[in-house]
This record gives sequence, structure tokens and C-alpha cells, in this order.
Amino acid sequence: MSFARKVHVLLKQEDSVDDAGRLKTAVDVAIFCFGYRLMSARATSIGTDGLTIDADLSRLPTHSYLEVSFRLRREVGSRLFRIPVYRHQAGADGTELLFVFPEEQQEELEDALEVHQAMELNAYSKSREPRYPPEIRRT
Repeated sequence: MSFARKVHVLLKQEDSVDDAGRLKTAVDVAIFCFGYRLMSARATSIGTDGLTIDADLSRLPTHSYLEVSFRLRREVGSRLFRIPVYRHQAGADGTELLFVFPEEQQEELEDALEVHQAMELNAYSKSREPRYPPEIRRT
């Protein structure tokens, strides 16, 4: 890998994390309230402490208890998570939800996020590689 390519991948890794240290992503999320599906949204960032979605849940009271369901990519297939959360901050630009879960589930999420980030970076770097037609040899 050339030096310029390594620098590009390194900058992409830095761009993949937001100010709160969460992985920037675009994952579909289902939001549940008392076991009933409330709505679907897209997560813009996910970390071990919580996630930010692109939906406005400001009509719900602060610290409302909800559940989120989402999938993270793995080497083969994906892993489904259904985690209890509470609404922390909400506004027109998105809603921040904080996780409330046992320590074992937090460790599973950390491992899954690491694999998911590696898969995202790998997909990004492969999609940016130049594709040249095979050389034509004249004899």
C-alpha cells in the first residue's frame, strides 16, 4: 500500500468517529415502547454508551424508557441487538439515546462495534481502489 493510501485510510478512521467518541454509521434502528414498535429511524452514530438517531423524539419526556433494535455487520451475516435505552437529549437535528444494560451485553456490543467498524473501513477502502482494465499484451 502506498504512503498516500495509508494516509487516506488513517484520515478515514479519524473521520469515522464523532465528538463523543462514537462510530459514525448509518444503521437502521427500530424503537420500541412497552414492547410495541413505536417507529423506525436511522442511527447516525453508535458507541458503547448509546446512539444518536436522526428522528425527533422531543415529544417524549426526558429519560423515557425505550428499547432499540439494530443489526451490526460481522464477517458473515450480522448480529441483532435489542437494548433498553432512555431518551437523553432530543431536537430537530436528532435524538440521543443512552444504553441501560448489563455488563455482559456491553462487552458483546464493544466486540461487535469493533468488527463492524473494521468491516466499514474495509468496504470503504475497497470501494475507493482504482479499477483498471487488464493489460493487453501485444506479441
